[in-house]
Amino acid sequence: MLILHGFDPAPLAVENPESAAVRVYPNPANDNFSISLPGNPDLLRLQMYNALGQLVLTQQFQNHDEINVSSLAKGLYYMTISGNRVEYNAQKILIE
Repeated sequence: MLILHGFDPAPLAVENPESAAVRVYPNPANDNFSISLPGNPDLLRLQMYNALGQLVLTQQFQNHDEINVSSLAKGLYYMTISGNRVEYNAQKILIE
């Protein structure tokens, strides 16, 4: 199991495991990507970590919003998504 400094990619609790299908697109991404979640969740919080486990972006968003990552360096990032009643396990995205 890979554990980055300050970041443990182990799965987080999910309110309804059957609905935990998170879609991140496009992946790889350039300047923007979108996140699609099952159902219609409330306002969500995205946290992105670089390969060193450093928090590089925190942003609130709603389902299907575009996330601007043009300020981030190229590379692999890990993200967690949380809301009032749900938390989704770490997702990976490649920024090109």
